[in-house]
Amino acid sequence: MNWIAIRFFGCLAIGVAGFLKVIVGPGPSMDDQIAALSWGTAGCPGLAQQLVAWQDQLLLNHWEFELFCGPAESKESLLLGQVHRDREAQAAQIWIRDGLTIAYQQVVLVHELAHAGVAGDRWWVPHGRDEEEYVEELEEVLYRRHRAAVRQKMLQAARLRGSLPASRPLPQVRYLDQPEFLREVRTRASSPARTPAAGRP
Repeated sequence: MNWIAIRFFGCLAIGVAGFLKVIVGPGPSMDDQIAALSWGTAGCPGLAQQLVAWQDQLLLNHWEFELFCGPAESKESLLLGQVHRDREAQAAQIWIRDGLTIAYQQVVLVHELAHAGVAGDRWWVPHGRDEEEYVEELEEVLYRRHRAAVRQKMLQAARLRGSLPASRPLPQVRYLDQPEFLREVRTRASSPARTPAAGRP
């Protein structure tokens, strides 16, 4: 074994690596790598807790909501959420796209709750305005105005969880992709009071 050759090539490799580090620069730090992550979630974690807090904050407690989470019909789909509303029964089924960040998931939820509030006359779409455009503006106002209070509600509920009986059970989140969600709501008994489906593009 030629130890001189081994040492030569070892020193050469170290020298080349050092030279490249000087020329190219150091790689991204761990903080930079973390900041670059999209933080997409799996399974819509915390969605039920978000619904309870936002439903209370937006004064929609007289409505019954069912939650669904799952992938969209295709990766190219721009649909982030969808809601089917029954004005007469004051009930709605909300589907949220899986893989969103926690914050984005919450914004989409507020958007769909705003659609339910419009159906229940909590808010009124100005004459001549498109509901989807109006709700997009309303969603931003509601989220900015109430997110701090909603966070406090969720923190308080987390502190009390396990130490006191729950005032109401958390809604279950069923995992269905968007086509399955549509098939589910279409098989339910339709009502003349049912409003058209709305969604968060």
